[in-house]
Amino acid sequence: MPKRGAKPAKYKGELARPGAPVSPTTSKAEELFMPVPDDAKERALKEYVAKIVAYELGGLALLIKHYEIEELDPVMRFFELALALARDHVPYFQAERDRPGPKADAARIAVLALWTARLRHEGCGSDVEACQRLIDKGLYAKGMSAETLVRRLRDARKDPLVAAMLGVGRMTDPSTAAELRAE
Repeated sequence: MPKRGAKPAKYKGELARPGAPVSPTTSKAEELFMPVPDDAKERALKEYVAKIVAYELGGLALLIKHYEIEELDPVMRFFELALALARDHVPYFQAERDRPGPKADAARIAVLALWTARLRHEGCGSDVEACQRLIDKGLYAKGMSAETLVRRLRDARKDPLVAAMLGVGRMTDPSTAAELRAE
C-alpha cells in the first residue's frame, strides 16, 4: 500500500480512472425491510466476483500494455509487470538519486577551474570562451550557459584549495615554471 502523501503513478486512459464494480452487499437495515433469499445473495456474490475478476484481468492487461511488456511466457510477463510496478512504487527497487553532496560539488568546481586554466593556457581567449568549449564538449549540461559556469569559476577561484591547485598547475607547467622562478 502506498505511503500517505505519496504521489500516485501517472497513468493515462482507463488506468487513470477508477471503475471497479461495487459490492452487492446490503446493509442490515435493508435486510430487515427487504429480506433477500440466500440463493439470490449467493448469485449476486458470484456475479460480483466474476465482474471483479474480469475487471482486474482487464486492468492487468492495460498495465502490461502501459509498461510495454512483450514477454510471451505468462509467468515471465507477470514477473516483469511486478518488477515494473515495484520500480515505480517501492523505494527498495529504485536507484539512488545521483545528487552529489557539497563535497562533490566542490570537487566538480575545482575540476572546472583546472579545465578552464588548461584551456586558457592552450589559447582560449577568455573564461567565457573556455567554459563554452567545455559545454560544447558535453562536460557540462547543454542547458547551462557559459556565463553561469564563469560565475561558478570565479567563486571557485576564491577557494584556497582551488587557488593552491591552480598554483601547483602553473608551477609544474614547463612554460610557466621559468617565469615563476624569475619573479
